[in-house]
Amino acid sequence: MNTISKAHLFIAIFSLCLIFYLFLPVAYDFFTPSDRSKLWLENSESIGTEFILLLLFSTLTAFGLTSLIDYFYARMRKWRFHRPRLGEIMKSLDYISEEDLRKALAQQKIRLSDILVQAGRITPEQKDFALVLQKKKNKMIGEILIELGFITKKELFWALKERHKKIGSILKEMNLVSDYDIDCALMLEKKGRMDKSGKIIEML
Repeated sequence: MNTISKAHLFIAIFSLCLIFYLFLPVAYDFFTPSDRSKLWLENSESIGTEFILLLLFSTLTAFGLTSLIDYFYARMRKWRFHRPRLGEIMKSLDYISEEDLRKALAQQKIRLSDILVQAGRITPEQKDFALVLQKKKNKMIGEILIELGFITKKELFWALKERHKKIGSILKEMNLVSDYDIDCALMLEKKGRMDKSGKIIEML
């Protein structure tokens, strides 16, 4: 809910509190005819004090109800729409297919040792041997490979960088998207929401 909407809601609730306060004695007289309403109106020692208390009560009530409504409104919007990820946006824009996205996501989840094998930095046999030692020594696989002399620290840093590569970079390396495609998708990622049908909706 934007600031203007919250301001309008606050004013509406504040006004309703004042109307309710002023209408209450009339309604009480209508349903239970007696002099109690007059006594109720004359209870306060001064009109000024009563007016200040009325404004304070109305302000606090309006503020509390506005905050509560805004909270549930935000929760409802979050339930109905969710912020799409970059890959989902590119698929919805037909930049990539479902299969392309699946392959790119699988590439993101690849293990460090497999990255080194694919790059030809270590052999499958060296990887298996390092994994066996890792279980015994309870160390990171990168540390084991360096201790064994299979890779250097520079090669480890390169593999770590490859492992944490973002989906846009992976899709670009697969020659599926361009820098312009990525920039467009990033703009929608910041401002967009995706409904249950998978449609991207731009939000203000």
